[in-house]
Amino acid sequence: MAPLIALIVGTALARIAGLVGISALDGWHPALRVGLAVMFTLTAVAHFVGQRRADLIAMVPPRLPRPELLVTVTGVL
Repeated sequence: MAPLIALIVGTALARIAGLVGISALDGWHPALRVGLAVMFTLTAVAHFVGQRRADLIAMVPPRLPRPELLVTVTGVL
């Protein structure tokens, strides 16, 4: 749910900034790019910090080797 909220809020704030006068954000496509960047940043951070990292590691199937490394690589990607 948090990534969806980040996408919506990031897009809305960028769109408002475009309407206020920031020409680089004037339009829905640039605002959506900002929203996606916020969402991807939020999900990437979850791969590296706190309890969410442990939860992500626990979700990796046991047959895959080195779940910590896999979570780190997907966070970087």
